[in-house]
Amino acid sequence: MKFNPILIIGICLIICISSCERIEDPDSPVFEVLAEKEIYRVGDSVRFVFEGNPDIIAFYSGELGNSYEYKDGRIAEPDYLINFETQSQNGAQTDQMRVLVSDDFTGDYSIEGVRGATWSDITSKFLMAPPNNGTAYVPSGFGNLEEFLNTDKDTIELYFAVKQVVKNQNINGLGNLNRLRYFTISSVYETLNKTLYEHANFGWTLFSTPNKQPDRASLENSYTIMMRNSWWTSPEDYYSRETEDWAVSIPVKLPKTLDLGPDRSISIKGVTDISVKGYTYIYTTPGEYNVVFKATNANIKSQKEITKEIKIIVTN
Repeated sequence: MKFNPILIIGICLIICISSCERIEDPDSPVFEVLAEKEIYRVGDSVRFVFEGNPDIIAFYSGELGNSYEYKDGRIAEPDYLINFETQSQNGAQTDQMRVLVSDDFTGDYSIEGVRGATWSDITSKFLMAPPNNGTAYVPSGFGNLEEFLNTDKDTIELYFAVKQVVKNQNINGLGNLNRLRYFTISSVYETLNKTLYEHANFGWTLFSTPNKQPDRASLENSYTIMMRNSWWTSPEDYYSRETEDWAVSIPVKLPKTLDLGPDRSISIKGVTDISVKGYTYIYTTPGEYNVVFKATNANIKSQKEITKEIKIIVTN
């Protein structure tokens, strides 16, 4: 007897189609979750106990990046923080080095250009090295740029400047040798901290007033700005002049919002896994967390899911 391959294929297709037609929708999951208690300390093992055996179990801890509330996406409004380090030595004048911000600087990197722009002095947001403090660098702490985000623009464009003023040293005492290094901007949202711009990314341009002794300010390397006083008295008297040094950045763009994408779940059980009776998780940060477990029954035809929520409080 000869086999008819076309007939055999047709019979197989009929069987497959009939089988698919007989597949029913999955049952709704039967699933419950209990926490052993509500309040824990940081570092404790939080134990969740399950009842039921759904095909799939997914876990949302309620933390950043793992919150059911943001499973479809998260748009964040971050804080932007500046930090750096300063050094000041061999002088007596105070408040010489200032940190400035402008949103209308035209990119004319000259004394005339910076004087034609509007600059906000944000030095008070930081701890600066005091005069004659030696070679030690002083961390600035973190200064927030929140007031510059109060605009209708989706993205703000700012210029940053480090400015030094040396007053008449015959009257005001010796000017310092000042250094600023590691100028950095970070975006901060809840527990997410990301460095956006490091010192070298700012593309600093350095210039001074024409009455300044030459070569008394420099970009010493990719991460340090150095500005110091004049000392010549002959053939020109630079010592008694009031002078300015400026280091000005390229334009820095900061979006008002960041698209962090959807938060993801942690998989606890898959379709082919054996039954799971519970789950243990450890929180590293205090807070109140809305924990969600998503239970799913699924086949090739469809799926059904339910969620169970539990509040967990974590203290120090």
